Amino acid sequence: MTDLDTTTTNSELRVRALEILDVLRQRQETNRLHRVHYMQLARQYGCTNQQIGDALGVSEAAVRAMLKRAGGDA
Repeated sequence: MTDLDTTTTNSELRVRALEILDVLRQRQETNRLHRVHYMQLARQYGCTNQQIGDALGVSEAAVRAMLKRAGGDA
C-alpha cells in the first residue's frame, strides 16, 4: 500500500474499504461458482469425493454438502 495523502479523510478511507470488501465478496462468489462447476466435472470424470476434498483441502463430507447444495451428485 502506498502512503496516503494527508487530505484523505477517515470517511473516504471507510468508503474505500467498503468498496474493496464488495469486490472481494464478488470474487468469492465467482470462485464458489467455479469451484462447484469443477467439482461436478471431477465427479463426472470419476473422481471420488475424497479425491476432490483432498485437492480442495476440505473433508469428503464438505464436498458432499457443497455438491448437494449445488444440486449435483454427492
